[in-house]
Amino acid sequence: MIEHSATVNDAVRVDDVGFPREGCYRRDRCQELFNESTADIWQSWRDDIITEFVEIATELIPRRTHFTLYPDPYPGHLFDRSGINGERIAEYVIPLYDMHYEMTYWLETMIKCFQSRIDAIESDRGVSIELCAVDVDVYDLIHAPKVAKAYSTHV
Repeated sequence: MIEHSATVNDAVRVDDVGFPREGCYRRDRCQELFNESTADIWQSWRDDIITEFVEIATELIPRRTHFTLYPDPYPGHLFDRSGINGERIAEYVIPLYDMHYEMTYWLETMIKCFQSRIDAIESDRGVSIELCAVDVDVYDLIHAPKVAKAYSTHV
């Protein structure tokens, strides 16, 4: 699907990269792959799978690749919950998104947390913000891009 999308679009956004949550997804096939891998713990195996997927997907897309990342900048949460190691995939443009925009404080907080983490690993990519909305108050939606632009590289 990614390869096909890349033939008709210069940029491709892949939503929900990662495993569903900590204890989820222990199917027989996954257990076999983990046992065959060099990973010493389940979370590391999941991280390897997600990172490899991001790398392969990025190679298939000729221009810009976007990966949606759950808005949880707290150290270790994405790794434990979704198998995502933000530091390993920081070289790729990773949008964050909020679905309400009622209080831009949370938007600012999430962006600043991710910006600090990306700066800490010396990535020159910056933070990209994806704003998507369904049934959102127009005023909140108009205000959100202004807030996001102040803290990010791309909106």
